[in-house]
Amino acid sequence: MEWTGEPGIGEHAFLSDCGTAALLDPYGTIDWLCVPDFDSPPLLWSLLDRDRGGSWSMHVEDAVPTRLTYAADTLVAETLWEGPGCRLLSQDLLAVRPDGEGLRPIGVLVRFLTCLEGRARIRSTFRAGPDLGRARAEWTAVEDGALRLREGVLLSGGTAPVLDGEGDPAYRVGLAAGESTSLVLDHSRGDRQYGVEEARTLLEDSRRAWRDWASRTSYEGEGPSTCGIPPWCCAGSCTRRAEGWSPRPRPRFRNGPADPGTGTTATSGTAMRPWSCCPSSGSDTPTRPVPTCGTC
Repeated sequence: MEWTGEPGIGEHAFLSDCGTAALLDPYGTIDWLCVPDFDSPPLLWSLLDRDRGGSWSMHVEDAVPTRLTYAADTLVAETLWEGPGCRLLSQDLLAVRPDGEGLRPIGVLVRFLTCLEGRARIRSTFRAGPDLGRARAEWTAVEDGALRLREGVLLSGGTAPVLDGEGDPAYRVGLAAGESTSLVLDHSRGDRQYGVEEARTLLEDSRRAWRDWASRTSYEGEGPSTCGIPPWCCAGSCTRRAEGWSPRPRPRFRNGPADPGTGTTATSGTAMRPWSCCPSSGSDTPTRPVPTCGTC
């Protein structure tokens, strides 16, 4: 379906690497991101102020986003764009790696784009909002075409970003069927650049890490049956331990993002559903440590 109007919080996908979180709206825009940690100041925050808040937008010429879902058993969001001349899949994630029994953040946000049919012409603009709009975003070109923000984050990708007339980094790329590109933000170190194949490796390794974690995680209680969401989709708020990031053993859940029209998505991935508080009771006992989502 095609979305219209301002997206509500329940229509967003929740991305996390167990160190910070981002929100992706159904139009392909990341409108919330605090870096490098959950409690850091937001760099993207147009969720709160569409005019002044920072955002990372995505536009595909002559196509619209028709589906937003999670890749099964992961926090990799997938947006399908469709139009008369193309079909394009955008996969968005905060990259993770396994660490002991938990997951550890890599400190990189990846947007991986693949043209499925026809030809796709893509425009993506990163409009930073440092210090809640009180500071001006100042970007500096570095080697190999990457751009570094004064606050230390670095933009790179399979296609080099360039500064537009407003001084914001913008990607312009055309893809034929079967071709891919990547847009990558190093939000923790600010010195790592990723091309297409490096970004593809981050995507594949992160999916594998999430699915391995999900295969070892179960829950018995009201949460999944009431909310209809598996526990790995709540793995956004975790605690750091010596052996890595490990889920908090708290049996509380909220629903995940949804197709705003039906509350579900007709895909093989995890269905997205509206966010709402779920009842929990003392009888809810996790069989393994289970994380809470970052908004619980």
